[in-house]
Amino acid sequence: MRQVVVQGEEPTFVYVPFHTSDLFNWKNQNPSFREDPEKMQSLFRSIEQTHRPTWADVQMMLHTLLTSEERRLVLGVADRIAEGQAGPGRDIRDICPIESPDWDNNLPEGRDRNGRYLGIIVEALGKAVLRVTNLSKLYDVHQRKDESPSSFLERLYDAFKEFSSLDPEAQENQRMVNMLFIGQAAPDIRKKLQKTEGGPGKPLSELVEIAYKVYGNRDQVAERKEEKHGQKQMAMLAAALSKNPSSGRGRKEAPEGGKKRGKGRLQPDECAYCREKGHWKKDCPRKDKKKETQPLIRQMWVESSGEDSS
Repeated sequence: MRQVVVQGEEPTFVYVPFHTSDLFNWKNQNPSFREDPEKMQSLFRSIEQTHRPTWADVQMMLHTLLTSEERRLVLGVADRIAEGQAGPGRDIRDICPIESPDWDNNLPEGRDRNGRYLGIIVEALGKAVLRVTNLSKLYDVHQRKDESPSSFLERLYDAFKEFSSLDPEAQENQRMVNMLFIGQAAPDIRKKLQKTEGGPGKPLSELVEIAYKVYGNRDQVAERKEEKHGQKQMAMLAAALSKNPSSGRGRKEAPEGGKKRGKGRLQPDECAYCREKGHWKKDCPRKDKKKETQPLIRQMWVESSGEDSS
């Protein structure tokens, strides 16, 4: 129903039926009744505020948003609720009719009856589904690698609501929630929480606070590990080089047998390699000896630095 205000007259209500698209949008954008009864309750309440549904509208909502079995359960529970509200000697069909009632929506009494009927249906939505308790499902909820502690706790609460009749926020269930939060947290957070004295008996808010400290320091821990690894690598390289101080790359050494000589004009019988007289560079015995030592030096470098000699 939609309220229409005409200047100088009392407000009236005009019946505007649901669009089919509205009904199916509500169905597609919300979880099923069995998956989340509370969500379905919230949807019915929201529609009550925005559309002021009549008895006929409520029937359309029940037929579109619920399965036939779910609808049977809800209406059965609604009858029991109506019995409690009707009192002795009063027909429950006065407040919970199964056929379209003659309620005038332009009268306060008619609107009140529509509102009371929808209230009974909303209450029944919360009581019609009996959840099958499966506590083992609670142990399948583990904190993901990059998941925040609060998101993990929210998923744990959802599992309680879906797979058990236990209230995770009730004081008598607090220790159980704490133990699951500690035992199924990410490894680094679990390690810290398990070392906390009296962990399962602490207020959950304190455990979440500790978990967030570990969660927030992960980057710093990773940086320290990386820095430590780099220092270890440098130490290994320095140790390898210290064993072979003469194997540094790019270092030019003077020819064997004497100090390095400066450049000058060669004599006719002087070697261009070792600067000794009596032979030329191509026949220099020192040059051949240098070539023989090159592979050995290379092998020493490979062994000290861990390179693949192939």
